[in-house]
Formats: sequence, structure tokens, C-alpha cells
Amino acid sequence: MTTQLKLPIALRDSASFSNFFVGDNDELLASLAHLGQPGANGNLFVHGSPGAGKTHLLQALSRQAIEAGGDALYVPLSQSGVAPALVSELSDASLVCIDDLQQIAGLADWEEALLELYERLLGGAGALVVAADLPLRQLGFHLADLSSRLGAGSVYALKGLTEQQLPAAMRLRAQTRGLALPDNTIEYLLRRFRRDSTSVFSILDQVDEAAWQYQRRLTVPFVKEIEKDLGR
Repeated sequence: MTTQLKLPIALRDSASFSNFFVGDNDELLASLAHLGQPGANGNLFVHGSPGAGKTHLLQALSRQAIEAGGDALYVPLSQSGVAPALVSELSDASLVCIDDLQQIAGLADWEEALLELYERLLGGAGALVVAADLPLRQLGFHLADLSSRLGAGSVYALKGLTEQQLPAAMRLRAQTRGLALPDNTIEYLLRRFRRDSTSVFSILDQVDEAAWQYQRRLTVPFVKEIEKDLGR
């Protein structure tokens, strides 16, 4: 028997809007920041490929709302122990952030529970933010009312980083860990590994961890020393 997930779920220490590279997502970030303010009412749906940053943004929003004095809850539907009955614990929050919506699309009990949550939050003074890997029309909801309600608010596609934006994003990610990432190291990493943000950030995180472990700077010689272990 699966144990029901306990709330609230701990947020990552790194979850912040300040360390998210905005890229071409200015409007999305502004809308999210608004919903994190006390008394905000409304709903927002955001979709994007895995690794694009949806979880980071939802956790950053939850943290902002809590720091502003609100009662925010972050709920990842992909996590073990999440069940429709959990919804009853969410409706009293001022902000609910639902991650991984694709996990429950097509499940009648879940769809009905989320529609009920939507009505409770939006009928009061609450806000609902939902994220998924796919656009609403591709999720395959059986409950048309749920799809239409979620689509009635703000809907955004989280835009991935271009190759031109990757160096600045990599530099920001290293800075948030207190590390300097030289231009020649960035150029080396981009030459040696796949140039999509998910792959690049995964490699960079490994390099950062190794730099802290061995107390080394992020130089090209250091990256060459550990390169055989990267990506594993």
C-alpha cells in the first residue's frame, strides 16, 4: 500500500527567479511573479519539454509566495504517494503549484479532483499554476471542463534557450554556486557536448560538483581531467 504524500513538500534551496535565465520568457516570468503576490487570483498553465525549467519556476514561485506571507503548496504529480484525496489538503492554500500534469491526464478520479480544486481556488481568493510536458490539447483529458478551465487563464509555452543564449545561461548557473566560469571553458564544453540546455546544464552541474570536491577552478585543463566521467 502506497503511503500518501505529506505536505508541504520541501523546496530546493536553489529555487529562485533570480538564478533562472529568462531568455525569451519575460512575459511568463512576469505573470508568475504576479501570481506569487498576496491576494493574487487566477490560473496559469505552462508547458515545455522535460528539463526546460518548469519545476524550477514552480518551486521559485512557491518560495516567493511563502516569503511574501502567503500559504503556497508545490505538488509534483510524478512523486510517489500523490493521490486524488490529497486535493482536500490543497484548497485552503492561497497558491497551489501543480507539476507534471501529464501524469494524471485521462484518469477520471484525478481529473474530477483537479476540477474541484480549480473551482475552490478560483472561486475564492486563490491562484492555481499548472505545468506539463505537453500543450493542453495534447494531454488527452477526458473531462472537457477541466481542459477548458485550465485553458481559460494564461497559457504559455516555456521557450528553450538558443545556442546564442547558452553561454550566458551557463555563466549564471555557475555564479549561483559561487563559481566563475571562464569563456574558454564555456567554449570547450559547447564543443565537446550536445548543445541543448538539458544536456549542457547536466554536464555543467557535474563539473561544478567536481570543482567543489577537488577545490579546483573551472578551467579547461580541469575539465579535460574529469571529462571521461562526465555524462555518466
